[in-house]
Amino acid sequence: MKKIRLILEGAKMESWVFVVGKKFLLSLLIPMTLILQGCVAALPVALLATSGFQTYKAIQTSTGGSVEVRFQDSAAKGDEQRPVVSIKRLAVWPGGSVNVKLAELLQKNGSYEVTTPNTVKTALEKTNNQSITFDQLTENEKTQLFMQTGKTLGVDGILVYEERGGSSDIKYWSFGRAEATTDFTLRIVSPEIGKVIWVQDGQIVSKVGSKVPPSGEVEQIVASACVEKILIALGK
Repeated sequence: MKKIRLILEGAKMESWVFVVGKKFLLSLLIPMTLILQGCVAALPVALLATSGFQTYKAIQTSTGGSVEVRFQDSAAKGDEQRPVVSIKRLAVWPGGSVNVKLAELLQKNGSYEVTTPNTVKTALEKTNNQSITFDQLTENEKTQLFMQTGKTLGVDGILVYEERGGSSDIKYWSFGRAEATTDFTLRIVSPEIGKVIWVQDGQIVSKVGSKVPPSGEVEQIVASACVEKILIALGK
């Protein structure tokens, strides 16, 4: 996680921008007088159900903030339908640091033979697909690329974690902590049957503490929640 610090001299305010990988995560505007007085404090973590999403995991960070990982209501309750395809060899699609941590946690779990994002990236390079702009592909084109790559790697499934943008709420005129929401989608594609066999939309809601959490802490929380959902979905 990176922190970008901007000081607005005239307004005597400080702006913090948090970035996970290449993704915007959190923007906060705090009067510098409050920082100097030590008035930026962590508030209790609240479990919320909003906009069709329900909190699955809420963790307080080491710096007093919090990270909530939310899934659609049915999935948060564990009611989602499990895919019918058996998976033993699972490849994790390359992306940001969350993708890497997904692979690490799945390897540690031991339920699957895991192909790492770096290995998938190497396969894409060998098939001359490394230059494809992922954001410019249609959903059907993405699925076709996943299928082609999965067959090249000889895996049963491709796990894709994809962030889809988000929003921020500074809450400057209220007592609530500033927060940012990042939308993401988890999906598993079966190269054998040629389609997505499991998909889950989610949200990351980050609330600021006294300072930025150590590098990788937020990504670890997100990846841990996602792996739990994947294992439940696949019956592990």
